[in-house]
Amino acid sequence: MFVSSIITYVLMKIILQFGPEAGTWLDHSSFDFYAINVTVPGFSPRYPDAHCTATGEVCLLTTGEAGTVLIYLTLMVAMLYANNF
Repeated sequence: MFVSSIITYVLMKIILQFGPEAGTWLDHSSFDFYAINVTVPGFSPRYPDAHCTATGEVCLLTTGEAGTVLIYLTLMVAMLYANNF
């Protein structure tokens, strides 16, 4: 199923650098971020997915901690694929 047919408009993107930070949001949040998982080409190989709520209004992505270049690259790809999640 194509992601654009599920997610119509993302109201908020939560962008994190470290995996443990993401774990806090994913495991202990009132949001169900595992409802929609979008693998985005160009994201960090360690964190290749954006996780979104069932409505697609809130999405979470992790950039990784390999340096500033990787963070900027991940954010650039996220903006390029913004229509997909």
